[in-house]
Amino acid sequence: LVAAIQGLLMAPSGNHLYLAASVASVGFGVYGPQNLIGLIGAEMSHPAAVATGNGVLGWISYMGAAAAGLPLSIVLTKYGWTAFFYCLVGCTGLAGLLLLPYINARNVKDLKLFPDL
Repeated sequence: LVAAIQGLLMAPSGNHLYLAASVASVGFGVYGPQNLIGLIGAEMSHPAAVATGNGVLGWISYMGAAAAGLPLSIVLTKYGWTAFFYCLVGCTGLAGLLLLPYINARNVKDLKLFPDL
């Protein structure tokens, strides 16, 4: 995803095929992890509460997506497109760091976040 965003940042303005391929690769890189977040929510919740867990996770995701518009628009207007893309790369890295505790977890007990479970 980082390479796709970097490719989009360095795309020549007249090459429509290159721009289309860059946008498609960014979409491919975003859609997969977005689905994996829902899968992690389903796998980490109690079997009787999978739908509720996915609903809460979806609500948080939609609220985050709605709230991201203002800060990113401020970055875009004050610093330009280059800063905008670097901000997206930084957010991608931050999201990866936040997901690191889940890398080897098979269930919520493996996370050791809640000792009484």
